[in-house]
Parts: sequence; C-alpha cells; structure tokens
Amino acid sequence: MSNAMKHLLQHYTHSSDFTPESGISSSGRKQRFSRAFAWLSIALAGLFFLPDSSYGRVYNNRELKKAGFYGRYRGTARGTVTEWNGTLYIPRSVSGTVTQKVPARTRRITGPDGNQFSLFFRQARGSSRRVVIRGAYSGVSWNPFWGFNMVARGTYVVTLVKRGRGRSERIKATVVDRFSERAQVGGSLYNYWALSARNLQ
Repeated sequence: MSNAMKHLLQHYTHSSDFTPESGISSSGRKQRFSRAFAWLSIALAGLFFLPDSSYGRVYNNRELKKAGFYGRYRGTARGTVTEWNGTLYIPRSVSGTVTQKVPARTRRITGPDGNQFSLFFRQARGSSRRVVIRGAYSGVSWNPFWGFNMVARGTYVVTLVKRGRGRSERIKATVVDRFSERAQVGGSLYNYWALSARNLQ
C-alpha cells in the first residue's frame, strides 16, 4: 500500500509511503475500498475524554516555543488497523514514516471507510523537561460503505521529553494513538486501530 498516512494531525503529519507489513484478505469490495482510501489518515490518536494530568503546569503555544518543545518530530509509526468485513474482523499490521508537529491543533480525521471525524487537543501540561499533549477523537459521520452513521471515540497522546543537558540536549517525542468507530445506533464496533511512534526527534 502506498499513498497513506495522511493524518496524525498537523502535528503528526503522515508521509505518503505508508505500507502494510502484513494482512489477511477480506471481502473484495471492502478490501478495495480500504486500499483506495489510501488507508485512512492513519492516525497513528485523545482529549476531552481524558482527565487533566495531575502534575505540571499548563503551557500555551508561546511557552512551548520558549521551552524548546515547538517544532516537528520525525520517526516511524507502527501498529494494527482492524476492520469488520461483515463476517469477521480483519487485522492489518502497518508502518510508515510520520512527522509530529507541535503545537497540536484540532483537525479532521478520515476513517478506514472514508468518513470524517474530529481530533481535538487540550493545552500541553508538564514541566521544563517533560510535556504531555492529550487529544481525543469525537463526532458523528455518515459511513458510505455501511450506509449509516458512525461515532468516533479514542485518544491521541503526544509526550515530549528532553534528554541530556546543554549542547547535547535533545527532545524526543512519543505518540500513542487509539481510535474506534462504532454504529451510532446499537454501538456495534466496525473499525479500530492501535498505533504508536517512539523516539521521534
């Protein structure tokens, strides 16, 4: 699979070389639609559904920049995307190059079947050495493949940590993205993913 990883938000901007490492064949229509859609904006994805961090101060964008956290962090995201094909769940291992942008901003996210949801972020919290930015998926949208509304849920957490001191100081980022898409009526689970990217810098 090429031409994917469109998501992971402006802060987590996916490149176009996203490719699955392995997979299980699903029904033809579902599989073709999934590929054509260039694999959702894989969010390698959390906010209002998460409690505020109990430690640290709140950082606004200007303070993030002053503290040195502002910028882009590049690395590799890996995980599993799982889709319901009408009979069973089809898991697919995926990996791809990503760029996480800080500060994180609200944006639209595309699911495996092409419908869109929102990813919101709270302000960063933490200390001069470690900052956490929490986000959450939300929204209701029409799923064109299944023909009814879906509800998004999930979390997206960016952690920034300073390593070393002085000239040797480096900031590394970790992203943990969890997303699920359920039927608005009945709550049945249709699509979900679990993705992570570590040691981005």
